[in-house]
This record gives sequence, C-alpha cells and structure tokens, in this order.
Amino acid sequence: MDKNFDAIIVGLGPVGSFMALLLESYGLKVLAIDKDKDTYNLPRAVSISDQGLRMAQSIGLEDIYLDNSSLVGGAGFVDKDLNFIGQSIDFNGMITPNGWPPVRLFHQPYTDKAVREKLIDSSCTVLLEHELVNIDDHADHVEVSIINNVNNEESNYVGHFLIGADGGSSKTRRILDIKQEDLDYDRDWIVIDVKLNDENKLDNKVIQICDPKHLGTFIPAHLPFRRWEFLILNEEDKIEIIKKSKIHELLSLSLIHI
Repeated sequence: MDKNFDAIIVGLGPVGSFMALLLESYGLKVLAIDKDKDTYNLPRAVSISDQGLRMAQSIGLEDIYLDNSSLVGGAGFVDKDLNFIGQSIDFNGMITPNGWPPVRLFHQPYTDKAVREKLIDSSCTVLLEHELVNIDDHADHVEVSIINNVNNEESNYVGHFLIGADGGSSKTRRILDIKQEDLDYDRDWIVIDVKLNDENKLDNKVIQICDPKHLGTFIPAHLPFRRWEFLILNEEDKIEIIKKSKIHELLSLSLIHI
C-alpha cells in the first residue's frame, strides 16, 4: 500500500468521516483511521442545520439524513406547568436561503452507520482498529506512526496535512500539545433518550421548559425516539438522579402533548 497521502484523518466519527468524503470529492488522496471497529451505538448529536444539509448535499450524503431524520414543527418556551410563554416559532414550510429547512432532527447511530458505509465504499484508504502512536510535524508534511490494534503491528505514513477528529479525549491534541480554550461552563445535565412503544402523542416542537426547579429541554427526535435534557442542580446527587424512579419522575412532569 502506498503510504503517502494528501491528508491523514484521525478519528472517524461523523466529523472525520464527513471530512474524508469532502476531501475525496475534491480529488485528494485520503488516509482515514479509527481505533474502533464499529461506529458508536448511542445517540449524541441530534440535529443538523440547513447549512449542514447543504454541505451534506455537496458530497451526496443528503439522502442519509433525509431518510433518518424528521422535520421540526417549531420551537417555544413553556413555564413549569407546561403552558407556552408568548408565541412559539412555527417552522412548518420554512426554507432558508441554503435551500433546506432550518433544522432536521436525526438519530445518530443510524446516520453514522450509513455514512461509515459510504466511506468504506469510497476511494479513501480506511484503517479501522488502528490507533495513532506518534506524530512528527515538519514544515511541509507530517509523518505519523499507527499501530494495528488487532496484531500490534506498527506502520508509518506521510501526509501533507493531518486532521485530528478524534473527539474530546483527542490523542492528536495531546501529542501535539494543542491547548483547549475553557469557557468555564461546569454545569452537568442528564440526557434521557427514549424509544416510544406506542403512537407518538408528544409535541413536534423543540421546547425549553423554564422551571426554576428543573430547567429542561424537550427534543422531538426522529421517531420513534424522543429526548429530554435536564439541568442537574447543585444540591442534587448525580447518582440518585440517574435512577429509573427519578427519571420517570422527571419525564412525568414534562410530557408536552400535541
């Protein structure tokens, strides 16, 4: 295998995979590696904007997001009794200058799996279960050492550019000693993803629940999924709040029906 590339991408979540396919579409030779074999199987991100959809369309990924996402009916604020505060925003029929609705809500495990399949079928060189070991940064190129996590064989590659898309615990950042900017937000939230067993009767708007006792957000994710997010108060026990009984209590007080 040729070991010289235009770009080397470390980390194949949605950002790394999207970048690999974008660079490939411009005719660049791309090496894409990830330490895991499969995509992450739990939902994290849940929305894609009109700008994101326009970019996905530019490399033929729009159907992946259309097939695995839902339109948002709008957005609004409610009080602790779930009564709307002022007038909610209606997104129905809205199209932005990018040619897309302002936002669609998707189920990330589905979209990540489909994007990964697209990447595997591309001309990019994809090495799964391979992990970054070292980086030698030169003026006009970069040399990387990569280890195969299956057989522990180490190999070296050269690229004009290196892109670190390996997440919050980025090994790329640690090796290159790249500093992070801390905006000092230190509040914890609990995120509850639910798969509905029955017909959906919940609102199709993104709702901010303005309850001072439990600030929360309701997100009408791609059916059959729904998401709630609640701020964990300083006096609350982080272990207690993730117990099933407490989660049921939080949800029972925030079911916003159509």
